[in-house]
Amino acid sequence: MGKHQDLADVRPGASAVLASAAAAYANTCQSDPVMLHMGTMNVVRDLEVLRRAVGDAGLTYLGVSYGTEVGILYADMYPTHVRAMIIDGVVNPAHGGEDILVSQAVGWQKGLEAFFVWCKENAGQCLISADPEGGFRQMQALAHSQPATLHYKGGPITLSSGWVTLLSVLVWTSCMDQPLRRGDAYEAMVTRAAAAAPLTGAVQANINRPCVYLPVDPDPVRRDYKAQGFPAIMVWGSTGDPATPYQNSQEAVAQLSNASLFTFVANQHVAMGGGPECKACVVDVQSRISADGDT
Repeated sequence: MGKHQDLADVRPGASAVLASAAAAYANTCQSDPVMLHMGTMNVVRDLEVLRRAVGDAGLTYLGVSYGTEVGILYADMYPTHVRAMIIDGVVNPAHGGEDILVSQAVGWQKGLEAFFVWCKENAGQCLISADPEGGFRQMQALAHSQPATLHYKGGPITLSSGWVTLLSVLVWTSCMDQPLRRGDAYEAMVTRAAAAAPLTGAVQANINRPCVYLPVDPDPVRRDYKAQGFPAIMVWGSTGDPATPYQNSQEAVAQLSNASLFTFVANQHVAMGGGPECKACVVDVQSRISADGDT
């Protein structure tokens, strides 16, 4: 592996190093028997098995973040098997993998920008309040110039601003659900993400590189879902959600045959639990709907 496998690096030549490392990483999972079953369509089928196993006539479901994708697709596959459903912070299966990736990069960028504003206004709580964006960029530069080393599966891996995140959070499910193109198409997507979100786009794009070396055939999710005949679905979206942009919730409500949108004005991922200025307005409503099943 190269010395600097930095997911934030968009300089000429960096993509070849990252592609080689991504292919090697994907190859470590080639013989894993679970890989074939990791797509969300199988998660949905597992959820139906669990519903039957516990004897519930209708599923009562609260899904947040990735769980919203499971809920939407369950509603589409088993519309008569649900009692009540809330989804909060939507991952919209109607989107292609590239669009999901870029929109998330923009969401992280906006989240960072909101943090920079907060940091400047709260000098007593933020040590880099004088120049928060400069402090962030300095951290990125340090991670690139002086990366740490991690011993993983018997060998050393040079860590930088991105590979720490890759090793801790990457799962294959999204790769199975929304396959990504390799080669020039992928590089164009990296460029697009970096242009849309200068501080977060390159990392968000490059962290998904192992997906193009998926060691099994993909199992794409249904993008034309409707959930026709399904009880009313309560859909929540936070206006400043950095991971699942608010627009996703709006678009899901428009595509679902029977859904209502509840908006939480806050800079946070998902509305569940409320926020420091408004807990009851979310908790009470979601709890009541879960209890009586009526939106």
